[in-house]
Amino acid sequence: MSNAYSPDLRIRVIDYVEAGGRRAEAAKLYKVSRDTVRRWINQKRSEGSCKPKAVGARGGYKLKDAVLREHVKAFPDQTLEEMSEYLGVHETTVHYACKRLKITRKKNRALPGKR
Repeated sequence: MSNAYSPDLRIRVIDYVEAGGRRAEAAKLYKVSRDTVRRWINQKRSEGSCKPKAVGARGGYKLKDAVLREHVKAFPDQTLEEMSEYLGVHETTVHYACKRLKITRKKNRALPGKR
């Protein structure tokens, strides 16, 4: 993730536009996108300042690690689809949680017609 633009650059761009300059000219002059200029101006109008917003901590995972570990111990032969139905999350969530926790699964189940 890249860093936020500095507050002094934001102020210079907004001052340029408020002094009568066009947004497109400001974007070209200060080497930022037109959408960025638009967002900064809207933020200044709505919040009164154009300071970068603080980046918060990640919200956490939908599926708790302990819950998944206990479920896999209790039902070691369930498929991702069955686990996701039981746990109330998407299959992809279960897959990535297993991957993050290094929980491996048996790859070759006994299939009908297998020799």
